[in-house]
Amino acid sequence: MKTRRVITQAAQLALLGGALALTGAASYADPMKGRGDTAMGQTGFMGQSGFMGQSGFMGQGRIERMARELELSAVQRQEIEGLMESMRPNRDRLAGQARENAQLLRATQPDAPNYSEVVAQVSRSAGELASETVNQAAAMRAQVWKVLTPEQRVKLDAQQVRRAERVREWRETRKQRQ
Repeated sequence: MKTRRVITQAAQLALLGGALALTGAASYADPMKGRGDTAMGQTGFMGQSGFMGQSGFMGQGRIERMARELELSAVQRQEIEGLMESMRPNRDRLAGQARENAQLLRATQPDAPNYSEVVAQVSRSAGELASETVNQAAAMRAQVWKVLTPEQRVKLDAQQVRRAERVREWRETRKQRQ
């Protein structure tokens, strides 16, 4: 049972690695917005429902925050939302494949004759999905970047620095509690 949990966590971490690469403007996308079963199981890997979080790893709330904090014009907001919507089919495909991987791994018992092969298959697939996720996020970020004014780009960079600092502080606080 412990081996299965470690392997499942390894597969999840591979997907998380790809998902964490979705920084900057791409972090405002919305891959699973209210879609029941998640890429990491019924309650998600990082919390509530949605791909890696409550309203999706990159939920609608982040779009609202981006519009507010960067002072997007109506045209910019519409263009960015259109970009996100155009990428939705591929995001949904990646999330579906991740969900299938997790289900396959959960369904295969450690004493099954093909367990090692299933683990290897899921591991390869998770790596490929992480790579695709990173590439898709980079493409989204580049497209969103083109929509932003130079002033908005500076604001977005500052937000990323603040976000990284909050994550570092959170990790330090967590480390001190252990």
